[in-house]
Amino acid sequence: MENNLLELKRYLDRLSEDMGWCVIISDYYGVLRENEIIGEYLSSRRWHTNPYCMKVKENRQLWDRCIDEQNTRRIDAQNRKKGGFFVCYCGVAGYTLPVFLGNVHAFTVEVTGFFASGMQQAEEKVASMTGSPQSEVALLRKKHLEPITDIQTSRLECYVGVIGQMLNNIFAEDPLLTSRYDEESAQRKYVLDALDYIDKYYCEELSIKDVARHCNVSSSYLQHLFVEYTKEGIATAIRRKRMEYACELLISTGASVQSIAMSCGFYDTNYFSVAFKRIYGTTPLKFRKNRINRLG
Repeated sequence: MENNLLELKRYLDRLSEDMGWCVIISDYYGVLRENEIIGEYLSSRRWHTNPYCMKVKENRQLWDRCIDEQNTRRIDAQNRKKGGFFVCYCGVAGYTLPVFLGNVHAFTVEVTGFFASGMQQAEEKVASMTGSPQSEVALLRKKHLEPITDIQTSRLECYVGVIGQMLNNIFAEDPLLTSRYDEESAQRKYVLDALDYIDKYYCEELSIKDVARHCNVSSSYLQHLFVEYTKEGIATAIRRKRMEYACELLISTGASVQSIAMSCGFYDTNYFSVAFKRIYGTTPLKFRKNRINRLG
């Protein structure tokens, strides 16, 4: 399996580097999460560091709407059992493909960051709700999103289909994905469901009770399972995801520490800075400077 995963990673890397695409794989049963080889492609928030999306996130309502639409696309893909183009509420286009193993919707492959024409209404909405000139919003969208062309469309349909087929070949015989329902599988599914929920909402005001309520189990039971399977508590996992995302934003954007803290679910900038230094041994600004200097 490891060789096949390495081949998949090389393919994803080529699409990322040669095509400039941002590929995301939603892993609903955690079979990829256990393999760190392609871990960078499993975060549904990878592409939200795009400057246009950073502008959208200045307004909490717009950002919440984007997260809701991600969940809606998953449900729609599961019902249709086929992929296609979508355009989000804020005018960002992408291509999505559900991957089924038998009757199990195991993965969704999504390529995002494209420019959809005829979205003046979206630009007006973003401008109004972020208090920015529409010309600034339009410029950001055209500058940082790729236009959709007929050639681009053909490539997306072809290359995303290859990713789906590779995933199918790797996991066609996985026992969890071929409906082996025993007690251990049920417990594991609770943990994977919790991990998926945390991955989607860690930037929100998310508590252990919120995660347990989503999984329809008690907080204490889920916490017990979580520690058993992941070796860390739910609150620790939420904080770790927030800090990892904060590091991404510090390196890839010029946003202020306060703005980044808010984007990552920390509503007290001082607490964020103290927690960041405790984990990484330096302040957020020094971390940014050191990483940029190292990359430069």
